[in-house]
Amino acid sequence: MKPPTVPKYRNGTDVLDGWRDDVLSGKPPTFYPIGEGELARLEIGPGLVTLLGGAPGSGKTAFTMQAVVDALRLTPTLRAVVCNVEMPPGVLLDRQLARLSGVDLTTIRYRRLTAEHSERIDAGLTTLAEVCDR
Repeated sequence: MKPPTVPKYRNGTDVLDGWRDDVLSGKPPTFYPIGEGELARLEIGPGLVTLLGGAPGSGKTAFTMQAVVDALRLTPTLRAVVCNVEMPPGVLLDRQLARLSGVDLTTIRYRRLTAEHSERIDAGLTTLAEVCDR
């Protein structure tokens, strides 16, 4: 028995009924918060693609990782996949630990932590541990 053929495209007629039912349902789309203030205006959710552009070194990766970690913190049921071909996971985590702990990235990067950093580092590590399994 031959498997059913899946169309290579869909036209307006193919999606109209489902879309109309969705619009008339009164149920808003799912969005995941990534922060407060201006960040709360960004619509991040299923079926949406958000494109970030900028010059090299302008903070695209830093912003994206901040958004991912904060979205995971704000929505406990959310799961995320991070793929980065330019930086290993440890570097991405160093940056987030610096942001969450308030300890300078250079201090973390070169592993120059002292007792004065321990409370803030522990708080940052706890936050990361709470979201890293998702």
